[in-house]
Amino acid sequence: MTIVGDGTKKSRRNMTSTDPQRDEPARGWLFYDQSCVSCTRWVRAMTPALSRRGYGIAALQSPGASERLGVSPGELLHEMRVIAPDGRVFGGADACIFIAGLFWWLWPLNRAARFSWVRRILHVMYRFIADRRTCATRREGRQ
Repeated sequence: MTIVGDGTKKSRRNMTSTDPQRDEPARGWLFYDQSCVSCTRWVRAMTPALSRRGYGIAALQSPGASERLGVSPGELLHEMRVIAPDGRVFGGADACIFIAGLFWWLWPLNRAARFSWVRRILHVMYRFIADRRTCATRREGRQ
């Protein structure tokens, strides 16, 4: 149990907020396109594991996400993004590679990505999938 600013007790499990504007601590943040069914399904499956590692989950469409991530509103929904504990922002395939480093069973992918040719392949694969996702954002032409 942890006592937060207002004197209430919260379990560590509940310390990760889904609102990046809150002052509650989060080790890092994963931002995803909430209008994309595939993205939402993936995030829903990964949320418990990411929460246990101290990561908050937020939609790219949340207020202030564009400013917090340092990207223009036009580029915001182009790819998922991660804010690392040290403040670095990763997007697309680089975000996936970063997330892979958080899990022992994805560690080989994270290590293999140190080779430039592997990283290039992962970037091509990510773009291939991201450009073909079926969601409201893509149908409206706001990639």
